[in-house]
Amino acid sequence: MLDLSTDRYRLIGARETEALVALAAGVVPTDEAALGALHAQGLLTTHGRPVGLVEHALPIRSALELPSRTDAILPFVDVLAAVMRASLGLRFRGLRRVLDASSRLDMLVAITRRDTPEGDAAMLAGLTQSYVRQRRRIPSASVCLRDSVALRRLLAHAGFRTSLVIAVRLAPFAAHCWLEADDLILNDICDGVSGYTPILVA
Repeated sequence: MLDLSTDRYRLIGARETEALVALAAGVVPTDEAALGALHAQGLLTTHGRPVGLVEHALPIRSALELPSRTDAILPFVDVLAAVMRASLGLRFRGLRRVLDASSRLDMLVAITRRDTPEGDAAMLAGLTQSYVRQRRRIPSASVCLRDSVALRRLLAHAGFRTSLVIAVRLAPFAAHCWLEADDLILNDICDGVSGYTPILVA
């Protein structure tokens, strides 16, 4: 599970998992030891809002594999500024506050933006592919979370609302992050995300 308050992934035992699943379903668990362990780790409190389980079907199309519009161009300076802003935000503000800010920006987009029709898929593909090309010019390693936050901001300013997906796999443990818009994966290919299970869609 992802602990947003500490920006850490946590692997919990089977009994603790069963207790969390029961709580998410609105059932009070009877395993006092599991509840105590969750409380001791700071994963369970007596206040705050409840969080449900993530049920998310992975899209079967990728913007990186679609034909794109040739007029969909992101200037290099905009990509550089977005990457730097995302990097500083994640480092000094933390994931929770960065996601909250992204959600507020998406809400403003939702007021004026319709659902993504097929014509917009070509524009999204073009903007995403332009981001990938410009990103290669920046002399720092590509990091899925940082680049997803940066691309999300750029797409929001272009009028597109997106979802940020954080997912994991267990054997061996790995975490991954990407953006989606409706039924479209944006900054990865379908095979690149197929082995991961989403734990957060924001």
